[in-house]
Amino acid sequence: MCTAILVFRPAEDWPVRFCSTRDEVRTRPWRPPGTWWPERGPHVVGGLDEGAGGTWLAVDPRSARAAVVLNRTEPVGAGACRSRGWLPLQAVSQQDFVLSPAEAETFPPFNLLCMSPARCSWWRWDGTELSSRSLGPGTYILTSADINDTNGSLRQRRWLPRFTEAEQPEPSREDFRGAWGGWPGLLADPDSPFDDWTALNVKGFSHLPGYGTSSAALVALSAEGTARYEFCEGPPHSGAWRRVL
Repeated sequence: MCTAILVFRPAEDWPVRFCSTRDEVRTRPWRPPGTWWPERGPHVVGGLDEGAGGTWLAVDPRSARAAVVLNRTEPVGAGACRSRGWLPLQAVSQQDFVLSPAEAETFPPFNLLCMSPARCSWWRWDGTELSSRSLGPGTYILTSADINDTNGSLRQRRWLPRFTEAEQPEPSREDFRGAWGGWPGLLADPDSPFDDWTALNVKGFSHLPGYGTSSAALVALSAEGTARYEFCEGPPHSGAWRRVL
């Protein structure tokens, strides 16, 4: 169960401040962020899912757009033959992302967060109904449940107030600590134990050998149309952050 956190403040110099963790079976092959999809343009950056060919998080610095996809828990329909990993690529490649119900039926259930300095939106496909919602200024958290569903998701209930109260990022600063404030420390989540479903940095589960948080990302989009992107190749408590954009 991956997690995404968004602070959207459209009146500020950096309207979009975003971070996420990716939870996955650690043996699933993937590559770190790169321009793996030339057909989408030479600037689209994301980690590559080597099995399905898509990505969980895509960033296009040229258009200052980003998108992240997360699994939902509803059953997968019979017509769901496409990987969800193509959705972020499709979203950042379009100025105004549009998805029809017929297209949605070809994907397993998903949450899709589309971000730009002027507009952020949440797309929800539960296998039966497709919906989209424009997001106003605020702080948001998304997991396999609905956005800011602190009643339906214990992980959201635990972490939304922490990110709301944390020292906020200042992405115009060059130094990593100053640029991202308290967020890297929250993502590292050193105190959550094994078998903790509320953990942001999942150490593992007894009934799911080899499953856990495999990477993390920090992304900011500016009102001037630029992007900043830092990536941690491995669990975020490792501190192995590097700048991508």
